[in-house]
Formats: sequence, C-alpha cells, structure tokens
Amino acid sequence: TRYGGLLCGVIAALLVEERGVLERMRRHPVATNAALAVALGEVARLGARLQPVFVYRWPPLANLAYYAGSGTLFAVAVAVVMLVALSGAGAGSLLGRALGWRGLYPIGQLSYSAYLIHVPVVQWGARHGLIAAPGSLPGLLGALVAATALALCASAVVYLLVERPFMNLRPLIERGAR
Repeated sequence: TRYGGLLCGVIAALLVEERGVLERMRRHPVATNAALAVALGEVARLGARLQPVFVYRWPPLANLAYYAGSGTLFAVAVAVVMLVALSGAGAGSLLGRALGWRGLYPIGQLSYSAYLIHVPVVQWGARHGLIAAPGSLPGLLGALVAATALALCASAVVYLLVERPFMNLRPLIERGAR
C-alpha cells in the first residue's frame, strides 16, 4: 500500500542517473524555482492531512480516491524538492545546503525506520491522546510536532533493535559468500 513513495524515489534516482535531469534543471533556473514552489506548496498542503477525510462526510469513493492518491502526490512533490536540491539550481542551492546540514544526520539515519512505521505510530498516538486533533493552525503545528516526535522516538527503537543489527550482519554475509 506504500509503493507510491518508493516508486517516486526510484524514478527520481533514475532521472538523476540516466537522464541528466539535474543538468537540465541547472540550465533553466526559473522553471526549476517554479517547480520547487509548486512542490513545496503540495508538500505543505498534503502533509497537513492529519484530519481524516470522513470527518467532512465525503462519499466513500471520494475518500478512497483521496487516500489512494494523496500519498503518491505527496511523494511526487517530495521527489521534485529533492531533485531541485540536488541540482543546486536557483533556490535549490540554498535548499541543498540546508538539507545537507550535519545536524540533520541523525534524522536521516532514522528515516527508513520512520518511513516504515510512522503511519501506525501516529494513528496509535492520536487514538491514545498523545496527538491532539488540530482545530486551528497552531493546533495543526502542535499536532505535527507531536506526531514527528512520536514517530522519531519509535523509529529510534526500530533502528537500534532491528535495522542496525541487520546492517551489522552484512560483513558476515559478504565474507560467507566468498
């Protein structure tokens, strides 16, 4: 059910490696900045979807379409942001430096675990009152901070107890394969 984000990442990587998209972005900084603005707007809009759609009493088919499509649209927008940052074109230069800041390294280490478990962890946190349903912009920001903190804490546990031990097995497996 989460193939959209992975597929967007794969396509972005292929574009970088096989199609020279970063060089084209560097040659067209105005278009690159426009793509970045649209993508950041979509990331913000789709990332703020903490309220379930059924609260608004949409028809079931509309709910399904929203939930099925919004995650993939969010992933496309994030992929565009990453491509712009990698290109260094226009505002991508500043964005690339910001995302490359050493202080973000620990979050990067947890990102795969966070990707895998954030949805059930955030749902659990909301059900148990750790993440309040937002009723205003400050409430939305508070819920976002709470959801991020909860997801990163759970991701650290998964990283330390599951992901890291399996990564440590890699040299043993490679030695055995020789």
